[in-house]
Amino acid sequence: MTPITPGQKIFFAVICAAALLVAILGLFNPAYLASIFTWLDLPPLHARFVGAIYAFGAVFMAGCLFARRQAEVRWAVQLIGIWTGMLFICALPSTVQSSLRLMHRLPAAGETPSGSAPAIGPSRSSSSRICSAL
Repeated sequence: MTPITPGQKIFFAVICAAALLVAILGLFNPAYLASIFTWLDLPPLHARFVGAIYAFGAVFMAGCLFARRQAEVRWAVQLIGIWTGMLFICALPSTVQSSLRLMHRLPAAGETPSGSAPAIGPSRSSSSRICSAL
């Protein structure tokens, strides 16, 4: 059997530390966790639930740190990818919504706020020629 590499141990340790941080905040300081998770409104009970889920992840990664062979951590990287993908899918609507709010506040291309100088830099046509040349 193939042993676990030092790089994998470092990866598992970093993921374990991150999961442990969220777990501790969710279980013992849910109001603070709710304030730093800006992509979702978290009432205290939900923050505790998120903390409990991350506590499971921290325990899972701690188990991976104590493993000796690749066969013992075979599913760890895939599960990390699945979990991160699910978080991305959950965060995407909020990210798109905040991006749309930001775009409505910005002036349209070529417009300048009243009393300010026009933008200095290459025109749109010259930048598109540069990009198409690449």
